[in-house]
Amino acid sequence: MYGTAIVPETVLDKEGYVFSGWSEIPATMPAHDVEVQGNFYRYGDVNGDGEVDLSDAIIIIYKSLGVK
Repeated sequence: MYGTAIVPETVLDKEGYVFSGWSEIPATMPAHDVEVQGNFYRYGDVNGDGEVDLSDAIIIIYKSLGVK
């Protein structure tokens, strides 16, 4: 209902994956429909392509060195 507080669902654990968080969720229900998304990523899959590979390692190294 309009104006009702929105409480995100509890995220269940998914073995081998990490939950990236919910998309933007308003504090209260607006007068229109709201679509909320959440994603799970494999541990180490920093670029989100579904694979843990060399490109993920390169991104991790660059970020740890402060390279943009």
